[in-house]
Amino acid sequence: MIAKRALDIALSLAGLIGSSPLWLILAAAIKIEDRGPVFYRQPRVGQWGRVFDAMSMDEAGNLWVGGDGTAETPFGAGSGEISRITPDGRTQSVLQGPLPAGFSQSPGGALFVVQRRTGQLFALTPDGRRLDFATTRNGSFLRGLAFVPVTPETRKAGIAGDLLLVLVSRSLWLLNEVVRVSGPFDEWVRQETSRPAP
Repeated sequence: MIAKRALDIALSLAGLIGSSPLWLILAAAIKIEDRGPVFYRQPRVGQWGRVFDAMSMDEAGNLWVGGDGTAETPFGAGSGEISRITPDGRTQSVLQGPLPAGFSQSPGGALFVVQRRTGQLFALTPDGRRLDFATTRNGSFLRGLAFVPVTPETRKAGIAGDLLLVLVSRSLWLLNEVVRVSGPFDEWVRQETSRPAP
């Protein structure tokens, strides 16, 4: 077990070092193109007085943020909060309860959320309706997500608009797996929101 952990750490370190030139190039490209900070962070105070950072911005200019709420540690139990900050600065609590591990906007603008500790993935409507999309099994959980941007290059590669999920096995928690999911995500959200809420 100690040898496995040492191997995991060595391979992770090698991967970080090996990929660092790519991250530097991406950071430089963002800095050159947008002329702003590479990482956008804006501290906000949640319902329970805990500070959290910005996580996603939609096409309407709303900033979506998630708070740890009552969780004492990153993987501790507790209740969280997802809020939306409008372009004019108003903060609105949209959903209380889940501890978000990550957010990502679909190509059509739907907000997808990975819930910490539960292995659940759901879409969140602007009015706070939770649309359960998927759940992991076998003791695994979801750690993060991102939608592949729709560009001529990603269309050519056949991955435009796909959802990338970071999956972690509880038995091998240092081993992360990236899973690609294809589908008409925005069409699914439209269909689900047209149904009456339970």
